[in-house]
Amino acid sequence: MKKYIILLLLAEVSFFSACTEDRSEYLNSDNFIKISGIAEEYKVVSFSEEKLQIKPSVESSFPKSDMTYFWTYYNTKNAEIEKTDKKGRKYYISPDTIGRDKDLDFLVKLGDGEYTLVFTAKSKSTGYFQQYVAKLQTQSSLSHGFYILKENEDGDTDVDLFKYTDNKLISDVIMTSQGKALRGKPRALDINHQLAYIDSNTDEKSGTNMLCITTEQDQVYWIRALDGKTVKDFSNFYYEQVSNIKPYRVVRGTYSEFLFTDQGIFNGYTAKYGNGLLGEIAGYGSSRHVVQATKAQNYYLVYWSLPEHDIKMLNFRGQLFDIEKNAEEKEIQYETTNLKNLECLYAGLNFAETSFAKAYFLFENNLNHQKLLYEILCQKDKAVLNNVKVIEPTSHYAKASLRAICAKSATIAYAVDQNKIYSYSLAGPANEKELTFQGLPDNEKITFLSNRYFLHETASFDYLIVGTQTGNTYKLYFYEVTGGEPAGAPKYTTSGKGILKSLGYVDPTVADMEDGAIAPVLDE
Repeated sequence: MKKYIILLLLAEVSFFSACTEDRSEYLNSDNFIKISGIAEEYKVVSFSEEKLQIKPSVESSFPKSDMTYFWTYYNTKNAEIEKTDKKGRKYYISPDTIGRDKDLDFLVKLGDGEYTLVFTAKSKSTGYFQQYVAKLQTQSSLSHGFYILKENEDGDTDVDLFKYTDNKLISDVIMTSQGKALRGKPRALDINHQLAYIDSNTDEKSGTNMLCITTEQDQVYWIRALDGKTVKDFSNFYYEQVSNIKPYRVVRGTYSEFLFTDQGIFNGYTAKYGNGLLGEIAGYGSSRHVVQATKAQNYYLVYWSLPEHDIKMLNFRGQLFDIEKNAEEKEIQYETTNLKNLECLYAGLNFAETSFAKAYFLFENNLNHQKLLYEILCQKDKAVLNNVKVIEPTSHYAKASLRAICAKSATIAYAVDQNKIYSYSLAGPANEKELTFQGLPDNEKITFLSNRYFLHETASFDYLIVGTQTGNTYKLYFYEVTGGEPAGAPKYTTSGKGILKSLGYVDPTVADMEDGAIAPVLDE
């Protein structure tokens, strides 16, 4: 917890030459404290198993029983920022104490940045002290990799981080960072790069990469990827307190973020223009079934809206539109609004044909259990119902326990039926093909399937990811794809404890407004 000191007190500590001493009446040639064995600079990976361990050498004229030691640090950038409390008094943030022994053994949990590390050796009887100041550079181990959303053994929500470049799994990030998991089972995870918030250290607007998590307790959390801390939730996301809202998920667009709820969609600007507060687009519900178009369509969103049972389009300005019908397709007799008998089972995006993108919504008719696949053409400024396919009830796609869609390498969907994975043709005849996955054990139950891709000029990938569950242990298999099919053995595998729900990817090199900032919105 941060402690505060007023401006007058800061002058007493002020701050610090490479080695400083107390100018007191006890200072003479017979009294001395000499510090050595501390480097000028340290670089550590925070939120990992790496500890900052320093064993300084202290020579002193004072008895050992009279000596006391402590280690403190402060954010170098924020050291001289003057703040004002509610009573108008000026203050600065004081250093945090991280050790009271001569030797430092500190498990670093700091966000990326430069910090000033201060070691103090002091005589208790005289007040005479010496200090040594060093630079501390930190890089968070939590800022890069695949975050895995899971239900822990208590039925609550947590995440693991798979650092695929090191083949290392960091478990229970939220529990470790916040002291407890998020209450309730997980509903959705969306990783959004460069969302806005107010930094509590500076009271200024800032931007960061966030894990946006909703739970079955109807709560939403914006969690900073650098340190696993919640920086926004229902208490501070809006201009006033809200209640009785069911949050589905948080999605970012071109320069806006959108919170989808059962009482409408809230939106606000991202890091470049926003402050983290969201306003409401009144009058509509929504759901977790959201499809995001590509850059060519300004990343607008097509979604299933409850309780209206409508398919809607939301453009990058936050304007809502109905889905239009294709005037050239006279045979389409299906509507896109007031679909009261339909339940949405899955939604996904395919842009294998580079000239345009298509959003697919799979529905089941509650009256006759017929399954319908809506194909919606994503054009630059509108979304058009292009086709509706009746799914053959005996097909693997109709009977599937899990479904996914291939986004960019083939015009196919995926289906898991009887623990086998099939492709399903979205274009032309509804052909199906059983796919072969090298290294995937037959005796592991498939509970997760996703085509996870990332579009960025310096880092991009396209994986078909299979997740399995055995008791309280999950496993993930990452396959590269060729023509929508797995190519060879898994490129990466990992395993952890908990019930697997979803995953997402975070990359610290992504800047606001870049292509990579808009991560794929997948229906998982």
